[in-house]
Amino acid sequence: MPDGSETLSRTVEAQVPPSAFVLDQNFPNPFNPITTIRFAGPKDVAVRIVVHDVNGKTVATLFNGTAPGGEMELQWNGRDTAGQPVGTGIYFYRLMAGNQTITRKMLLIK
Repeated sequence: MPDGSETLSRTVEAQVPPSAFVLDQNFPNPFNPITTIRFAGPKDVAVRIVVHDVNGKTVATLFNGTAPGGEMELQWNGRDTAGQPVGTGIYFYRLMAGNQTITRKMLLIK
């Protein structure tokens, strides 16, 4: 202002869903025994997140249902669908939503 006074304004944060699905890199990576996986989508839609081994075999299904628009967070405890711990190695997690498929790689070290 011309008289030297200051005018302050507040910063407002808004969560806006992304325009397409996003699958973040898991953290920590490498991990033992638990890792976190974040994903976000633009609207309510059927989502499936599956963990595969290097041979393409399904190890675990982490999410299979309708995900609301916005951000979600899941954890994987390094166990298969039978509840048994899996071995050290490279695993892939895949998000399938609508016509989108996104895959990321993670490393379990014991």
